[in-house]
Amino acid sequence: MGASLADIVAMPDRRAALVELANAYFAGDESLRREIVEGWDFGAEWIYPDWKRFACTTGELYSPEERLRASLLYGAMASAKRFICEPDMDRDAYERAKLANCRMVDYRDELVHLAAIYQGAVAAGLDPGALFRAVSAISSPAVRAFVEKFADRPEGLKSMNAFLLYRAINADGEIELRERPFSSSQRR
Repeated sequence: MGASLADIVAMPDRRAALVELANAYFAGDESLRREIVEGWDFGAEWIYPDWKRFACTTGELYSPEERLRASLLYGAMASAKRFICEPDMDRDAYERAKLANCRMVDYRDELVHLAAIYQGAVAAGLDPGALFRAVSAISSPAVRAFVEKFADRPEGLKSMNAFLLYRAINADGEIELRERPFSSSQRR
């Protein structure tokens, strides 16, 4: 590992700090991963890489793969402090999470987050399945199950259209993801 956790936490560029922390988590052993999960959020602000630019390289400090992996690993690193509320969730686990003052996260927000990562990987020419498998392999059981459930969805349920996304070419000639405006006529 390059920088120490203290050095990463102290980095002024909070997007770079998240990527560096994710790189350390990904390359680290179980002891380091446990230290990151138990210490989360280290009293620091963490900023996601710009999801619209996951496939871009111009002006980016990190590769698309590193930025995508960092965004996906956020859930694993923060797993001890977050609880994903799903319709079929275990009520006892929910009550334990409430007692532990976990941040309650709506599963639909997480699905949109995973869709942007999945489609960002596709736009970057990466194998999203391999990315999701690599991250789920080093995640807590709850995060692993959620990530794998998304990855196992039929293609149509993780498509650009399903999440109102589209691709656009930016001024640098690179692919960016964008949100399609939602209109009331799209409701059913």
